[in-house]
Amino acid sequence: MEELSELNEYQEGERIARTAIQEGIPRKQLDQLAKYAATHNIDAVRYQVKKQGAREAAGWTVEFQGEIFDLTEKATPAQISRILGIAHDLHPYVENERTTKLYGEKRQEIERLVMEYANRFRLGFQRISARVSEGRFTIVATFDRKSFDKGAAFREISNAIRAKIPEFRNIYFQIYFE
Repeated sequence: MEELSELNEYQEGERIARTAIQEGIPRKQLDQLAKYAATHNIDAVRYQVKKQGAREAAGWTVEFQGEIFDLTEKATPAQISRILGIAHDLHPYVENERTTKLYGEKRQEIERLVMEYANRFRLGFQRISARVSEGRFTIVATFDRKSFDKGAAFREISNAIRAKIPEFRNIYFQIYFE
């Protein structure tokens, strides 16, 4: 096993988070495995990985199992627990990283579409921003006027974003109005 100083737990955690996202492994399973590793030895951790991998309901892919088995070869159970805890924490960030980057690239276009809507209905556009919370990407639009049909605004703005910015067609996002 590599020594703690040779194993970068944060890099390993991010790598595991990326694999989990790519393979469709839910965040909660990372947390459960981290807690299991904190209280069991390496053989028990390997057993748990084999057991979960064999359960269809768990949905673990061979690739994800392989990543965890590789981790058991180079880390102690305490390190595995910390690494999986880091992967659990980074899961929402990694999951939304592409969307967040895309938002940064297309922010001016999105702002223009929101501003057009606000001007058409005299809402007094102030600004837009974005949030990533609990794995959800949310565009926040701030208007002077607070009383308007938020459902209609969401439908029209989100449809305009999807129509004019093709990269957003298959991305789930919310729009929150302040």
